[in-house]
Amino acid sequence: MDTRFLETLITVVEQGSIAAAAREQLLTPAAVSQRIQSLEREFKCKLFSRAGNTVQPTNSCLMLLPKAKALVKDTRSLIETTMDSHLKGTLNVGVNSTSLTAYIPSTLQYLRMAAPDAKFSITLVTLLIYINK
Repeated sequence: MDTRFLETLITVVEQGSIAAAAREQLLTPAAVSQRIQSLEREFKCKLFSRAGNTVQPTNSCLMLLPKAKALVKDTRSLIETTMDSHLKGTLNVGVNSTSLTAYIPSTLQYLRMAAPDAKFSITLVTLLIYINK
């Protein structure tokens, strides 16, 4: 079993919809649905009841959720113990539109080589200046 599928399951429960989970995990809604269907086949039970654009976890899903969270956490911990780089974690960067296109791509490429297991979060910051005359 791929623990990324369990991460997707957890995200769907937390977000309440396939589309929101897809956005958070940078996947398509179809990919999220396929992961959920794969888990449903593996666990031989229905994990969500669908109602319009939202999903509700079934009792079976709620029963396995704590163990799924623990398994994902343990897997991450196991992977972290084998990392060679001391550079790990999440780097949050606030940028303006000029920096986003001029500097960030090459900087991220360099950082990715130096710290392949690091995660990056980039937020576009819009600055509005009002001048009163």
